[in-house]
Amino acid sequence: MIRYAESAPPPDLSAVVEAEWRVEGIPGERVRILADACTDLIALGPGAREILFNGPMAVADITELQVPVTFGLRFRPGILAEVVPSLRLSEMRDKEVIVANPIAASSEIDGLRAFARHLIATDRLKTNPVVDAILEMLADRPDSRTLMVAMAAAPASERTIQRFFLEFVGLTPQQTVGVIRQNNVGRALRTRIGGLAELANAHGYADQSHLTRDFTRLAGLPPGRYAREVAFDGFVQDDVRDA
Repeated sequence: MIRYAESAPPPDLSAVVEAEWRVEGIPGERVRILADACTDLIALGPGAREILFNGPMAVADITELQVPVTFGLRFRPGILAEVVPSLRLSEMRDKEVIVANPIAASSEIDGLRAFARHLIATDRLKTNPVVDAILEMLADRPDSRTLMVAMAAAPASERTIQRFFLEFVGLTPQQTVGVIRQNNVGRALRTRIGGLAELANAHGYADQSHLTRDFTRLAGLPPGRYAREVAFDGFVQDDVRDA
């Protein structure tokens, strides 16, 4: 069984870190990770002296566990993490890069926290108020209508907003809506909440067929098969969130 759990970050990191997470399983097991408009730092060994920076995902990825327990730290959407200053976030889409952590730590999660604090101290975590305002509106209902309203209310042109999203999210506004909504549906499927028609209505799809097409395009398989896959794999997610 593959087990995934999230916990809240330390208070000094909560403005930029959405969650800390860990995955437990047998090395060689494979798990499908849905895109979520976030970026992650992933520990690669004791003390996290080497860290994998996972760029924004536009589509799902199937990853193979390398160690029994993997630790990660997920930045909030809209956080521009200049982990590799020479690379634009949009150039890191569906990619990853290994970076060295200049700060020693006693454990993997402490190493990730130390690296995040290093990025803050060196002014390499940035936000944009226009992007933040649009993401806040999308948080409750990420669909095309909400995006249109949010962009119309923003103090910037559509072209400028597109540029801001590519810089600070690494995805276009439309891609961002798609992956957030698909991730929300995936969470509902993992926790067995509602049928497809009900989910389509709850998440702003035109109908069940629209949900199925979009989910399949981004996740790599239809929603029904995804629900069966996570049930078969024993992938436990969204039921554990430490205080």
